[in-house]
Parts: sequence; C-alpha cells; structure tokens
Amino acid sequence: MHRTLTALALASICSITFAQNARIPRVGANTQIRFVEVPNVMEFTGRMIVRPKQADQLARAGVSDLSARLMRQQVELEMSQFMIEYRGPNDEYIIQLPEGENETSFAHRYLATGRYQYIEPDWMVFPVYTPNDPQLGSQWSHTNSESRAGWDVQRGSSAVIVAITDTGVHLTHEDFNNPASNLVSGYNSASGQSQANGGQVQDINGHGTHCAGIAAAIGDNSRGVAGVSLTGTKIMPVRVTNSSGGGSSISWLTGGILWAAQNGARVTSTSYSGYNSASVGTTGTTLKNTYNALSLWAAGNSGAFISGADHVNVVIVGATNSANARAGFSNYGTDTDLFAPGDNIRSTYWTGSATNTYANLSGTSMACPFAAGLAGLILSQNPTYSAQQMEDVLYKSCIDMGNVTNYGWGRVNVSNAMGKVMNSFTIVRGFLQAGGVPDTYRVEGNVLRVKRGLVVNAGEAPIQVGSEHNAAFATPNEVNVQLTCSVNTGGLSRRIELLNHTTGNYDVIGSGTATTTMSKLEATVSGASAANYVNAGKVNARVAVYQAGPTTISQWETSIDQLVVRTLR
Repeated sequence: MHRTLTALALASICSITFAQNARIPRVGANTQIRFVEVPNVMEFTGRMIVRPKQADQLARAGVSDLSARLMRQQVELEMSQFMIEYRGPNDEYIIQLPEGENETSFAHRYLATGRYQYIEPDWMVFPVYTPNDPQLGSQWSHTNSESRAGWDVQRGSSAVIVAITDTGVHLTHEDFNNPASNLVSGYNSASGQSQANGGQVQDINGHGTHCAGIAAAIGDNSRGVAGVSLTGTKIMPVRVTNSSGGGSSISWLTGGILWAAQNGARVTSTSYSGYNSASVGTTGTTLKNTYNALSLWAAGNSGAFISGADHVNVVIVGATNSANARAGFSNYGTDTDLFAPGDNIRSTYWTGSATNTYANLSGTSMACPFAAGLAGLILSQNPTYSAQQMEDVLYKSCIDMGNVTNYGWGRVNVSNAMGKVMNSFTIVRGFLQAGGVPDTYRVEGNVLRVKRGLVVNAGEAPIQVGSEHNAAFATPNEVNVQLTCSVNTGGLSRRIELLNHTTGNYDVIGSGTATTTMSKLEATVSGASAANYVNAGKVNARVAVYQAGPTTISQWETSIDQLVVRTLR
C-alpha cells in the first residue's frame, strides 16, 4: 500500500535525543534533553555518570575562586546522597537514580544549576557485531542499510521461512550449507511437483541463487557473503520455470507463491516482471488474509513512472544505488511501496558448473529479496507478528527519500526496523472518554507510548497494560519492568506485576505513589526466581494506575509515557 500523505509538526528547536551512535554534545541549562534506549545496543541501567564543571572552565567563564569552591561544595552535597562511586582520575560521580526520577528528568534538573559539565546515563552497551564473511566488505547494501546495527538486535530465526519464487536455488552452494543447510523442501510450479515428490528446484539460470543469497545467505560462517536474515532463517526454493532463460508465467508465479504460503513460508520474494497483473494483487490478498504471509514483488527495470496497479496487499520494491538514490534502471511511482539496495549487489551465484561462486548483479530483482530478508528478520524478532504487522514495520522504518509520490515509504533500514519491532504490548483494561483504549497507543521497540491521557471513573477497575515479551531466552537472570507515567491528581497509586508461571498468579514486584509529574517506577526480579516469570520465551507484565481507596474524585487521568520490559540472560 502506498504511503498516505500526512502533515506532521515536529518540535525540534534546541532539542537533543541521545540514542545509538549519538555524539554527546555540550549541554547547557536551556537545552531540552531526551535520552532514548536502543534495545540490545544502548540500554538504561538506572545509573548516571556525572561530572562537575572543571576549575579551568569556570575560570574562563569569569567565575571567582570563592564562587567555584562554593559550587564544588554544593556538587559534593548534591551527589553524595545518590553516589555509588567517585572516580577521582576522571572527577566523575557514578550515581543511582533516585526514586521518582528518570534519566532525562534527573539530567534536566541538575544541568539547569550550571554546576555540571555533563550528566549522562551509565549506558548498558553491547559488543558491536560484525560477521566474518570475507566478502562482506563488498556488500555496500549492508553498510547503507545499517544491517550491522540491526544484527546487534536480531540475526534471524530457524522458525522463519522466506520463499524465493525464481529460477531455483543452487542446492549445494557453500553459503546455504555451512555450518548446516538453511534450505527447506521446495516446489516446482512449472511442473506442479513438490521437491519431496521429485520436483526439480535446482537453479537452471543463476538468478534465483543470487536472490536467495541476498535474502538469507548464511552469515558469520567464514565464507562468501551475508544475507539480510543472517543466521538461521530458512530459504524455500520455489522454481517457477523449466527454461534456462528463466521465463515463467503469471499463473506459475502465483501458484508457486500460494504453495509456499500453504507449506510454511511467511514471506515470499518474486523478482520477476508482471507485478501489475490483477492476479498478483489477488494472490497477495489471499496470502495475507488466509495464510498470514507477506508477498513482495520487484517493481521492474524500465526506469519508468508506474501507476494504476497499487496492490494493497503486495509490497512492490524499487531499487537504490550506493548513493542511496533511485537506481536509474528502477521503476518508481505511485505503485511502488519502498526501495532497497539493488545496484551492483554482491551475492551467491551459480554458473552451471562451478559450485561456490559469487557475482555482482543489478536490478529490482536484487532489491526485492533484500526487503524480503528484512521481513524475515522482523518476524524473527517477534514470531507472533501477523503479515500486516510485518508490513507495517517494513514501511514505517524506511528512510524518507523526499518524494512519496515517486518513492513510497522510502528506502529500507535494517537498524530502524529492529528498533520498531514491538513485543506484543496490549492494553487489556481501561477507558477513554471517547474511543477504545487500543486506539490510543503506539509501540517503538520495547517502549509503549500512549498518545493521550486515559480516563477512569471513580470506583472502576484500574487501567492495566499487559505485555508479552517474545524472544528465545535461555534461563534469565533478571526480569526488569519500568513504567513512566504521570497523573492529573493526587491520591493515586501505581504498581508493576509479573505473571508467575509457576503459580499462575500475577505477583506485585513494585509499587508506589503516582505523581503529577512524569516519573519512573522500576522493579526487578533477579537470581534464580527470575526463571519463574519466563515461560516458552514469554514474559507477561502488567502495570496499573489506580485509586488506593474511596475518594470524592469523579474521574482522573493518567498519561503513560513508556513501558519497558527487559529480560536479561
């Protein structure tokens, strides 16, 4: 579906957001700060690093020696109440956030005094992951799409199958078989035979092998190249032709797509012309509505403006070049939904004789499996996602290319996509004065944001926000939940609960007074007992803001800024 044109007003004057790879700027008293977590890249610890202004800085600013000494005494008094450690060589305080403060509010409050050089989170950071594939340096597509940052979050799941409906796949290629095969049994739609029943899926052209490697060549195996879905994700070879030239028909193509979805593929990639066939649109709708699968199709290589066949349930993919612009050969226009790297793309190949070859090819044929591999990565990050949710993340994580008429949602970005994969947040209780509660929120990564205040009448049940945090966790050593919210009146309480899978009951793990300013309540279960709150990779968290007892308040409102649920191995 093509992006809807929407006018957005962004408040950006004098604002700074701290996130992944952000350079820490010099912060003044009037600067608006917002610290933002990036899951598995930079996460909050509940601690801050604080450095007072240094004597030479104060002297240059014209502060007298006496005033400087008084300022330092005030710093020592302020930080002593929170201090975990003082680092003399750096003149830094490591402090624990006080109750009722979050990282942003704490920094605001103390930087405004003018006594501090910087105040920043003591971030939990992680190793920067780069696979060891020797030809990764030749894959500009991963650099431009920030794949490495995305792989820090998710690298692929063996539970996810991406079907390549093409000229087949070279079944013995090293990048599909080392350290173990990532191929599943496929289908030959031209002959109407499954691979299990003798249908031939071995590549007869080379094109299909190239596309398959872009989507999901095995990464970090010291061989060749890396696919977007780097490790584990399965490739289903669906050969749609028995001609060495690769020619197929619409019915063979759509028949292959349907077979793939009927046999476990959640994503299909078709790098052929013919996207504008009405049958292609119908097949995409069937995939999404009947099989909960997502169909992607190449936009074509005529360099033409295309319109009139904007299939609602098929993702039409154009191609970009290494300059992040539309590749000259790529079609564009209102029929295109997004763009992905497609010019001079390095990937697996098959020449008809050599077993483990690689080649650079160009076309929207290359862009389509790149986007399909990203869809597979999205599903790996949250296996509960529907086809529509996969599509939403694909679209909403794109980098705007400046002209929605020509370029739809823009070009794909792996890191952005991983940051937008939600963990099944669902509001299960509560009311708005108008409209349903589920209409009031959006999810960014592990963060739930409520668009506006929620209103509850006196005596009614508390608002509860439930979450399933889905991932293939080993036995955890810590489960952490953070609720940041405010209310418009006093006399209200809040609590954090976790479902104990051993007893079947929700346990209260944290509680406190709800405040009229935005503040954070955080609770952690650690050690051996943490395992009680994880079952089959799921954590169920529930938070409530409620009336602690009878009052005369007729109604009250709470604004939930964020809910973060973390499980640590």
